[in-house]
Amino acid sequence: MPVSLALIVVTHNSHRWLAAFFDSWHAMLAARGPSAGMAVRTIVADAGSSAGQFSVLPSFARDGTIVRLGNIGYGAAANAGAKAAGDATHLLICNPDLTFPGDFARTFLDSLATGVAPFGEQACIAPRLLNPDGSVQPSVGQFLTIWGTIADQFRRREHRKYLHPQPTELCAIDWPMAACLLIRREAFEAVGGFDERFFLYVEEVDLCRRLRDGGREVWFEPGATVVHHSPNAARAPRPEVQRYAARGVLRYFAKHGSWGQLALYRLLAMASGRLSVGEALASRRRIVERSTGP
Repeated sequence: MPVSLALIVVTHNSHRWLAAFFDSWHAMLAARGPSAGMAVRTIVADAGSSAGQFSVLPSFARDGTIVRLGNIGYGAAANAGAKAAGDATHLLICNPDLTFPGDFARTFLDSLATGVAPFGEQACIAPRLLNPDGSVQPSVGQFLTIWGTIADQFRRREHRKYLHPQPTELCAIDWPMAACLLIRREAFEAVGGFDERFFLYVEEVDLCRRLRDGGREVWFEPGATVVHHSPNAARAPRPEVQRYAARGVLRYFAKHGSWGQLALYRLLAMASGRLSVGEALASRRRIVERSTGP
């Protein structure tokens, strides 16, 4: 089957980022090399933007398909975008606060189009993320452990969850940040896509864990880069976002962790004040069944 690509942009009141995102995307496509023969379509999965913000999306997405959704969370919106992607063989799932350098096609998409390294049978591959000043943004982590989660409480916010130092060569990894993920559609569908009960945060860790448990690999390609303008760690902490993240970690340990890991994280979540006693001490089944969102 010929290789084809669907760019899926998940938005939520993201008007201020979209002009730069699509300008850089279209400029990159115009200058691409061997990937020029690859079919590319654009999907904007809008997760509950205000009416005013939603109304301007067509001016940015040009000929793209716009899917209007409620505020259902990142993973659920990405899944909806994947369903709207037709028969695309690969999905490039992105945050809207990205800009693509001119050589992104050469370092990333051309390899996909021609079937050469680094693209083999990997389920998912992610580029390196850069801060706007050109410095490396941590984006590669290991699967969550309770001891790593406890240690994170004593680290700077931008370093929590991530490997230090970050990988510097093409390699298999546990998981990358979901800001820019290239996923083989067959692998994505085989594991059921994102778990939609993760509203925001930890959804990519869970997805990659299920891919790994199914015998599939996730890779990191630091030779390809994308500028990521507004990672969560660069923004002022908001109580509701911290609550979503804490619920996500709690749910991850309820799905994938031991009873001991779950018990220790319950204590940590209560001690930090991010989760109520009732929420933290809910049954394992109840934690897995409920959404981590509002």
